[in-house]
Amino acid sequence: MRNKKIVFLVPEVGINYEQSGGAGTHIRGTIEGLKKSGVDVLPLLAGDIFGITSESSLKVNAIKKSSLRASLKKIVPVKMKFLFRDFRRIYFDYKFEKKIIDQIREYSPDAIYERSALFSISGVRLSKSLNIPLILESDGCMPEITSMDFGLFSIRLANLIEGYKLRKANYISAYNEFSKLFLAKKFNVPLNKIVVKPLGISLAEGSFTMAEVEQLKQKYDLQHKKVVGFVGAISKYHGVDFLVDMARILLEKKITDIAIVIVGWSGEAQELKLKAEKLNLSNVIFTGRVDKKIIPLYYQMFDVGVIPDSEPTIYPVKVLEYGAYGLCPVVPDYKVFDEIMINKVHGFYFKKKNSYSLAELLIGIFKSTSYKTVANNWQQKVLSDCTWEKSVRGVVTVLNDIRK
Repeated sequence: MRNKKIVFLVPEVGINYEQSGGAGTHIRGTIEGLKKSGVDVLPLLAGDIFGITSESSLKVNAIKKSSLRASLKKIVPVKMKFLFRDFRRIYFDYKFEKKIIDQIREYSPDAIYERSALFSISGVRLSKSLNIPLILESDGCMPEITSMDFGLFSIRLANLIEGYKLRKANYISAYNEFSKLFLAKKFNVPLNKIVVKPLGISLAEGSFTMAEVEQLKQKYDLQHKKVVGFVGAISKYHGVDFLVDMARILLEKKITDIAIVIVGWSGEAQELKLKAEKLNLSNVIFTGRVDKKIIPLYYQMFDVGVIPDSEPTIYPVKVLEYGAYGLCPVVPDYKVFDEIMINKVHGFYFKKKNSYSLAELLIGIFKSTSYKTVANNWQQKVLSDCTWEKSVRGVVTVLNDIRK
């Protein structure tokens, strides 16, 4: 009997297969889990097809960089700019569909698995025209998150399109039980149509000597400090601004033996770094972009890994990465974390969106070595329960039920 075959669609032009950060990790991990489960996968990502690899690089091709364009930028209202950009998403989605339809037809998959993208309905159209079942992955919060980070012409319109896609899909893939209930309520879709595919983790790779770790600590003058680390894409919804504010609070409290190291870069990071410099915050370090091959070296330098903020309906994959590398996680007290950890057993909770609570928590846990026990508990749980192969079980079950 042949393996089941699936096409993995990512219609978002800002994402390619080698994307750094949570989106790329999630896509590669899901595909890894499916393959290990005996599923053949054909990845088709718009970022690879069009060579557009970030939201900020989505440009209007018709208007070249010129004095005319500069003049237009000044007079066009912000809302209209958002509208033009949203139309470009629709335009690229249509082009994406046309470029891949013959490839999908030739591959003849048992199902299309689509990571939902804003204003994209290519998966629905392809499913209908090729008569292939569609499994649509969604967190349900994409319009709100995109609006926060990049701006959006209409959150309501974006949600209407997302709801349409979810109702047209044969199955929906949610990230956890919390988001399953959220999706069902927000978009009025039946619970029995939704399968849960939690985030997973690849086993930690890359080993560095203690001498290399100490050398890195010397580089940032961290030899005698407790290091609170954050690794990932620096966007507004990740709440890295809370870390900068917490650094200020720690110095006001005369706490100088705790340092915050932020690994990653973006326009948001640049603004936050300037803010930290203006406030003379010597206890917060922005490393800038770091080659992903040496990210494990940074993890080994940290004492704890922090999640400064997250979506209320999905925990970020980095909390699992912290566990894979043996770090104690410090997370905001969103209910979604209750599905994977117990406070003070697998990690520590602080009051969400509260820099004072985070500062007090860190001061407290570093007064003893209990955080090391918690780190060990979390690592064991992650490595045992959170592999990508286990993560995709619900999707594999659905796939096996399709076209038996």
